[in-house]
Amino acid sequence: MAFLDQLKDYLEGIGQARPAFVPDVAAHRRHLLSALEELERRGKPEIDVRWHQSYWAWRLEPFASELGRLLLEGFAKGLPVDEISALINVSLSRALGLYVTAGSAVKDRELDRLRKLAAQAVTGTKEPEFDFARYAREIRAVARAGEHWTLTPIGKLLVDLPARDAVRWLLTVEAVQSRGPKDEWRLSRSSAAELLRSSDGTICEDQHLGAPVASATLRRLSSLEILAYDRYIGGGLTEFEIRPEGRPLLEEVASGADTPLSVLAEALLQDETSAVLGKVRPVVTRIQSDGAAAATTRHARMVVHEVRNALVPVRGALDDLYRDVERSGAGAALASHQDAIDGGIDRIFRFLRDMLNVAALGAEPAEPFDVAPAIEEALAAVAEEFGARMSFPKNGPLPPVVGHRRRFTLAIVNMLRNAAQASSGASAEVRVTAEAAAGGDELLILVDDSGPGVPSEHREAIFRRGFSMRPGGTGEGLALVREVVEQEMHGQARCEESPLGGARFRLRIPVRQRVDQ
Repeated sequence: MAFLDQLKDYLEGIGQARPAFVPDVAAHRRHLLSALEELERRGKPEIDVRWHQSYWAWRLEPFASELGRLLLEGFAKGLPVDEISALINVSLSRALGLYVTAGSAVKDRELDRLRKLAAQAVTGTKEPEFDFARYAREIRAVARAGEHWTLTPIGKLLVDLPARDAVRWLLTVEAVQSRGPKDEWRLSRSSAAELLRSSDGTICEDQHLGAPVASATLRRLSSLEILAYDRYIGGGLTEFEIRPEGRPLLEEVASGADTPLSVLAEALLQDETSAVLGKVRPVVTRIQSDGAAAATTRHARMVVHEVRNALVPVRGALDDLYRDVERSGAGAALASHQDAIDGGIDRIFRFLRDMLNVAALGAEPAEPFDVAPAIEEALAAVAEEFGARMSFPKNGPLPPVVGHRRRFTLAIVNMLRNAAQASSGASAEVRVTAEAAAGGDELLILVDDSGPGVPSEHREAIFRRGFSMRPGGTGEGLALVREVVEQEMHGQARCEESPLGGARFRLRIPVRQRVDQ
């Protein structure tokens, strides 16, 4: 499986912790075009200018990445990114024959030497069929750590898994992060379902015609040997065939059901996000433990469910076997083994019951806490992830409420993330307000966004687990909001129209004094 092997090779190289440099390719390409125009003004033959433009068409990004890495290892170590980018532009100009200096003859000679090394790394190679570096960043298999790229737990697990398990892990990671059918880097659950529904073996991949699967995703699934991606037949349609070994993988993605891998992926992504956000506001890292505890509990319940389902028919079959053996007159032989068999099965059932009990013990007791700091933590978490403007005007002290503070914060994070995903553009806005209500007996929290809003017929359904209006969404975020606010804090969670033009989420939570009565 060439695709998987190449991806693992790339990740293993990242694991060597080489200095990281992600070039601003667009800026370097603008510089290159300006330099080529300068060559034309100086009378350079058009055939030579065309050759340079063709040569650098796809080599520019790997060249800039390699030269940036060499500069970080060499005389530019410790320099800010903009100065390294300037040196790369100087090197590009010198590669075209333009006299531009790095500041001194000594630096020019060293820069020329590094330029030749970088050029050797990309010259003579074939145009890459896939951008593994971009893909690794998109699925969060790698992360920047200071001056280095490092493997995240997602990437480490991918490298260590055998081939078919690695493909399953890859699809799981894509699905839990997908932004919908148009996402070129991650397969969505709805896209997997559409592939399974296409009984005639054709799929539309023209985005202008509402393609349910991105073309890049189809090609990637073919490279992973999940699809036999055949040929374009016109009208925006392409023929394909789901390989036998690929069908159960697509069915698992399309189902959206919790699996051990999906629970693990969600927990790792939550932990990674919390760790990054903790650098902005260290207290935000407390959200991380809740994500891990919730994942542990879900996984425990899933294991118990699957093992019980497997053991119940086994126990029934054994009872039938015992009766048959007794009728055959071999009851004495059976008696010598029956206690050991029954005792072993009973022990497994007791273990499953204890496993659930231990998982339940991980929940913290409900305690009074101040809401404002929790909302601020949630805002800090989501503001780093999305570009929408977020505000939380303070109108005096708020009464304390009783609940699990970490789960409350995570619920607010999910609500803010939902609002931010719905809002887009330079004017996107998310506003949070909180105040005492009902004569001081309740706390009212409003979350408004400037997105498209939620149709009235869906305003109740969006709180149901598994329901999502966003393509590729899991339908878990707002379900957690209702679970925390209504089941744990005895309040209400509602959705309505916002004065900002989008959706308003209204939370009513009893304050501490009312709960204590």
